[in-house]
Amino acid sequence: MLRVRTALTAAALGLAALIAIPAGQAGSATSCVAWASMPAHVSLGPNEVKVHVTLTGTAACRGVTADSGGSGTLNGPGPSTSDFPLMWDHLGASDTADFYASLNTLGTYRVAGGSLQTYDAQYNHIPYTWRTTAMVVKYAGRFARVTHQNGRLTASLRYYARDNWRAESGVAVHLQRYSSGAWRTVATHRTAGSGWVSFRAGRGNYRLVSDSTNSIWSAT
Repeated sequence: MLRVRTALTAAALGLAALIAIPAGQAGSATSCVAWASMPAHVSLGPNEVKVHVTLTGTAACRGVTADSGGSGTLNGPGPSTSDFPLMWDHLGASDTADFYASLNTLGTYRVAGGSLQTYDAQYNHIPYTWRTTAMVVKYAGRFARVTHQNGRLTASLRYYARDNWRAESGVAVHLQRYSSGAWRTVATHRTAGSGWVSFRAGRGNYRLVSDSTNSIWSAT
């Protein structure tokens, strides 16, 4: 009887060990690394921007007996109203966060602590570490009313702020000329208060490139 009780106890402990699988959050010693893939930059303009966030993982994360995906939160820089809850029904699935210039906060958005629910051949929850990913949201910029006449290239630099295109003043704009297989900066001016900028430009292929600011992406 003593042997039977010992055997039963060992079996029970083995079953408990099989069921009580740790969640495998950051810090676990595991080769499975999961993260949320998303664009690094998002430009907000007059139209809705759909940002696709994909549950991604290394080969060790792939489930054998089950793949129940996972969940996470795209945390915004402002109050909790700027956060987006995310759900994925399998590894490789995407969820969508809808952004609007009139509603959403500018800044850095992160998915820092998501969950992964995949299981190995023994039905054990695969332990994992979570890699933080981020994207930066700013207003879109653009050049308008571009003209090249009488040896001068003139344009108006605009940005979209919540509900309309507005003049972008005091921003560095680079005049670049295509030469020897590359674009090379030949002059730099700052936009006037009305957003206008003007350069001397003779014959050739040119383009204008503005600097990014804290709230506006560069335009070309």
